[in-house]
Amino acid sequence: MADNGMPGKSSKTAFFLLLDRHFDDNCGMDARASLLLAATPERWIALSEDDTRIIAEADTFEQAAAAAEQAGEPNAILMLVPPDWSPRIL
Repeated sequence: MADNGMPGKSSKTAFFLLLDRHFDDNCGMDARASLLLAATPERWIALSEDDTRIIAEADTFEQAAAAAEQAGEPNAILMLVPPDWSPRIL
């Protein structure tokens, strides 16, 4: 695995979601946005399949995936929380 915590050989897939801290001003804050904004920066999190709760948090993708499966969520949504939620151009 690379030093950046990106997955190597895993059956899980990572995705990245960009949120604006002013999301609540623009669109109304939903439950998932609240969860993500409250998550620990630069950590991998596993969201329940229905996006209602964080079920695991870890330093690596693999650790978060394993913790999600142990918690009974084999189809958890895994993502790396960015250092901050500033808009980025990729």
